[in-house]
Amino acid sequence: MEVEEGEIYSFEVGGKSEDVVEALINLQERKAFNTTWKVENVKMREVKVERKDLVEVELLTPALLVDPFKKDRKKRFTNAFFVTFAVNYMDHFHVSREEYVRVALSLEEKVREEPSTMKYVKVTYAGKEVLGMMGKFRYSILEKDEEIYAVLENALAKGIGSSRKNGFGRISLK
Repeated sequence: MEVEEGEIYSFEVGGKSEDVVEALINLQERKAFNTTWKVENVKMREVKVERKDLVEVELLTPALLVDPFKKDRKKRFTNAFFVTFAVNYMDHFHVSREEYVRVALSLEEKVREEPSTMKYVKVTYAGKEVLGMMGKFRYSILEKDEEIYAVLENALAKGIGSSRKNGFGRISLK
């Protein structure tokens, strides 16, 4: 990223509102990349997902989807709901990978993947080439379960997959 003197740059961060507020309160002017940065004009919004039968997830940045069944450096390349939102489910409901494995099948009974577009992109991050997924994933919500919408809200606020803090897996919902 190149920055120019006198320009204003904006960033989007996601997470629990308490954590974001605490981080911003403790953030003073910082010097990085030979530039002084300061926080101004903070706008916060609550993430709420409309309870609809069809959801379209657009990947705004490459997603690195983890294997929900075992810890592995290799990523998964699918739009299966139980894979795409595994990290969000574990994060939101504070369950381990072992516990999630028991839940995954029930999620598949509540959500069906619809025709989607997917492509793979290579990006360089921290000097390494990383392969991620981009596209628009569509899902039919077969059973309007608050659990499903809570997971979607978590994903909208925090992103999907791994390396979310590094900007991977940012999404929008329609």
